Amino acid sequence: MIATSLDVLYIALAVGFIVLVIFLSITLFYLIFVLRDLSKITDKAKETVDVATEYILSPIQFFAGLLEKIGPIIEALMDRASKKK
Repeated sequence: MIATSLDVLYIALAVGFIVLVIFLSITLFYLIFVLRDLSKITDKAKETVDVATEYILSPIQFFAGLLEKIGPIIEALMDRASKKK
């Protein structure tokens, strides 16, 4: 079976290659789990940002629309007040 030192080298290389493949497979397995968890985290963060944006932008848009409607009325009242003086 093992006749020369070259046979020992081939066996050592084969065992090393098998260990390397097993290590890379385990590493790939853990990387897949980490990326899956990262995907879940980014989805939750996106949902949180969407909710926060809705709560922040809704009042701002409401007051911007309100000022747009009330702005001419306030200007007219200020013109009247300045004309009375």
